[in-house]
Amino acid sequence: MLGHQQDRKWRVAANRPRVVAAFVAVAVLGVASVASAKRVTVPVDVGIGPALYHGPGPLFANDSVFGAGPGTHLGLKIEVAAILSNKIIRENINRVPRAYRNRAKRMDQVRYGPSIFIPDALFISPDLGGVGMYGVTWRPYSLGMTLNKRQPRVTLSAGLLVTAALAHGARLPQTTFFLRPGLDLALDVEIPITRSFLVSLGYAGQLYVPQVVGGGFFEVGFDAATRARSIWAMGQLYVRLHFRFPYTANI
Repeated sequence: MLGHQQDRKWRVAANRPRVVAAFVAVAVLGVASVASAKRVTVPVDVGIGPALYHGPGPLFANDSVFGAGPGTHLGLKIEVAAILSNKIIRENINRVPRAYRNRAKRMDQVRYGPSIFIPDALFISPDLGGVGMYGVTWRPYSLGMTLNKRQPRVTLSAGLLVTAALAHGARLPQTTFFLRPGLDLALDVEIPITRSFLVSLGYAGQLYVPQVVGGGFFEVGFDAATRARSIWAMGQLYVRLHFRFPYTANI
């Protein structure tokens, strides 16, 4: 049920930079008590599509998956979220504390993720040119804002990342299990095709606490020489196909 806040992630899109207070205010829509619960139907968005990774360091020392150019890796980009529109927020504005109602009314949209355990992306990149990579990235917390009021919808967001991935191949000193927290900044363009089918295009720049390939798990390289042997940054280019369907829940 959307009612509990524990083990949830929030993804907020607002048309003003000052979203934090309004974000907290609208959050009470999802933590109302069962006794006062109200049945509301909201669209649930399920998006999935291919992702292409590139970056510096030994992880991208392989040949491109396209056969030329710098090394790249393949993966999937995923999103699952309930969409709380401005209309839904206004219809339930009496459930928001009075002090925050004006800010809540100005919010364009709140995206409510059902679980922090749903991954943001997967690495599915076989060893085609000397380096292979398999793993998962979670984005348990993120904040964003819309940059325009018309379609297509353009969103800029920043998020906290946790990535766990196994990198292997002849061009690496040894097989490495990459496990690091990180941050990303993403620009996403969402294009509606129909009311229930949308396409999004995006790019995310990701920074991690550096992990030395072939070194010890706790070996962190911040100097230039060690960073050249480390996994510390990636760029993610993606396309997602979004399918939306109605879901009725108590809030």
